Amino acid sequence: MSEADEYVETRVMDGFRRESEQEENIVRTLPFFATSLGIIATVISLARPAICDPSWHPFVILTYALLAALAFSVVAVFWNLFKSVSSRHLIYPMSEQDLLDYAGRLRAYYTVADAAPAAIEDAIVGDLREAFTRQLAEAAEWNHARNVPRLRARSRALTALIAAVALAFAILAVIFFTQTMEPGGCHADNGRNGYTVAPANAPA
Repeated sequence: MSEADEYVETRVMDGFRRESEQEENIVRTLPFFATSLGIIATVISLARPAICDPSWHPFVILTYALLAALAFSVVAVFWNLFKSVSSRHLIYPMSEQDLLDYAGRLRAYYTVADAAPAAIEDAIVGDLREAFTRQLAEAAEWNHARNVPRLRARSRALTALIAAVALAFAILAVIFFTQTMEPGGCHADNGRNGYTVAPANAPA
């Protein structure tokens, strides 16, 4: 085999291996997403007692708007993760048994020809490598076309996750700022801010 053929074979093999590893790379990122979503859930659960009941107070409106955006981001994370790990039909080169069968057919074909045994073996090996390399190239191209949407979905999931983390900390910041600016928080007796107001006839 010439150096050019060896170079092409190496490049094709590397391309096929790279596309085959994308499946495993996507799966490896799932624990990271699970951990990050768990942290977000923990942060929100800890902040839940400090979240005011719905009202028209600007800080309350902002808090619930951020919560809605956070929920949308989390849904986007799950949806894009589902798209990234959903089953897609990938193709592979001939199996070991198919390779053996093809080699047997080649040997039977070349045996009929009037050639030296060494030349026959060289021809068989050359045909096998050429056929296998061609199948690797076709599989790599096919798998790449299937992997691109999955990688894009994973990138969108990561973007949505970053947005969700930012929104979770923004909610904490709004809650902290609200409690700093409004002494008593949701229980402040201030009818102008839209918070809970104690009844006028409440006992002292």
